[in-house]
Amino acid sequence: MKDLACLLQERLGGCKKIAILGVGSPLKSDDAAGIFIAGKIAEDFPLENYPCLRVYIGESAPENFTGEIKKFMPDHLLVIDAADLEEEPGSVTFIDMAVIRVYRFAHICCR
Repeated sequence: MKDLACLLQERLGGCKKIAILGVGSPLKSDDAAGIFIAGKIAEDFPLENYPCLRVYIGESAPENFTGEIKKFMPDHLLVIDAADLEEEPGSVTFIDMAVIRVYRFAHICCR
């Protein structure tokens, strides 16, 4: 597994505007990982210093942010969510857009 910084550089290098959406339930321990990480990113990269970055805390209803995300018009949307990858806990991977497109949410957010 490549290190996270390398994965992000490969996938997002050259990106002009990026939206990050944290998904998960704060009531279900490890399922809160996506919203915890997104919250930390929002703290470390405040909007006033990083106008080309938007962080949304979608919790268990990320579809509520589709309008805001579409209005922002990002080059990339990074969705952070906990998932059973059948790998070591804490592993990170990117899931190909073709796999995600089966869900209605991807059709609403992505252009």
